[in-house]
Amino acid sequence: MGNRYHIPDATKEQVFAQSTILRQKDVADRFGVAPRTVRRIVKNAREKGKVSCPPLVDGRPRELSWQDISVRKPTFTWFSRC
Repeated sequence: MGNRYHIPDATKEQVFAQSTILRQKDVADRFGVAPRTVRRIVKNAREKGKVSCPPLVDGRPRELSWQDISVRKPTFTWFSRC
């Protein structure tokens, strides 16, 4: 997937503002990002009103939810083995 790194929202807002004045290639060169990144920032800003999108998921899902834990009873105790 290439060399990925986080671009702060403040920088993305500057990229979007500059893209209305300059060509996208020039904006990409000025900020040190790929032209595709500039296109993505501009697209998000125009379609969604924000320069960045929140992640779809917050990492790996938990194996058990709090509902699973509250319903399940332990199947093993130290006393049951004696």
